[in-house]
Amino acid sequence: MSSGVYTCGGCGAHLSVAQMRGTDCPYCRTAFPHHARAIEHAALVQQVMAQNMAAVTPWMVPAAPAAAHQLQAVVDQIHHAHETARRTTNRIALAIAVTVAASVFGTILCAVFFG
Repeated sequence: MSSGVYTCGGCGAHLSVAQMRGTDCPYCRTAFPHHARAIEHAALVQQVMAQNMAAVTPWMVPAAPAAAHQLQAVVDQIHHAHETARRTTNRIALAIAVTVAASVFGTILCAVFFG
């Protein structure tokens, strides 16, 4: 059974089990070998998973970013659609206001002349 004291490979400091659970030496900040291997394994697993995902379901693989001119074209289309919707909304509001005003004016004229 181990004594619970380990040494850093970088500076030779004696480390406790609690310190070894960290990612690097608290004294010289050298990454522990087990942590470095874990990072390499995680990157490898992510790469293998991405390849497997691409082989099984190619539509789930993230697409390459679009060119800047394609993005600008989409932004322009959205802006144009927004402006068109805004103008249409303003025209509808004006038509409703004119209709209400004409109705009120007609009611007042009828009351004055016939009433």
